[in-house]
Amino acid sequence: MLMILMKHSCFSQSDTLVISVRGFDIVMVKVEGGSFKRGCNPEIKPHDSCCFKKNWGENIVTLKNFYIAKFETTQLLYESIMGNNPSQARPDRHTGKSAVLPVENVSWYEAQIFIDSLNMITRLCFRLPTEAEWEFAARGANYDNPYLYAGSNNINDVAWFDYGGPISGWEWTMGVGGKKPNQLGLYDMTGNVCEWCSDWYDETYYQSQNKFYNPKGPETGDRKVVRGGNWGIHSECLLDVRYRQGEFPDRKQPYIGFRLALDSN
Repeated sequence: MLMILMKHSCFSQSDTLVISVRGFDIVMVKVEGGSFKRGCNPEIKPHDSCCFKKNWGENIVTLKNFYIAKFETTQLLYESIMGNNPSQARPDRHTGKSAVLPVENVSWYEAQIFIDSLNMITRLCFRLPTEAEWEFAARGANYDNPYLYAGSNNINDVAWFDYGGPISGWEWTMGVGGKKPNQLGLYDMTGNVCEWCSDWYDETYYQSQNKFYNPKGPETGDRKVVRGGNWGIHSECLLDVRYRQGEFPDRKQPYIGFRLALDSN
């Protein structure tokens, strides 16, 4: 049985769409379209130690309205749709046995198969967010603040990350929603698991033009964009909300998961 409810979010002016499928709620937050500046200027690199070459090229991005999931896709939801759980971190080997852990160890292709299956059940058009949508949402969209991480300048407020290895108390993912959300009410956009985006990855893409409207990324490539940092990263620059990387779409790692998106009318 499919149930769709509209709610009002207390974190912003955005509406929240709740889709109940197979006993699980998929909570989608509406992101009002707008513009933001992305990328960085290498000429000011001495004053911006996190300005990596892959982010060179400042440009203005304008996006339409869209929905993005409040939480990273969980193991429970993935298994309810696919009938299996590829994740390496499991509740039975985890310190938080009741934690709702994000699915990981899933390739970009497998994320697409999950989304196709979910769409057949719901008759909706879920997808992965574009890289631009991901960053706009992580920044708080039109509620943007100059935070280094998704919702705070204090990384410990918003992210599970491995700053020093097992000594810090965890070696795997943690339950979704365990840290503070950003301004839109989105959780774990910094840390926990990296998240697949729909775009092909190109290190020089930001330099290709000064303005982008609803960009979908390069037309071709050999790697897909991954965003958000993860539990195993110990460098705070690699958890900066701007940081981007590319991974081969067939790659499966215990630190890569994904978050759902939907178009908005």
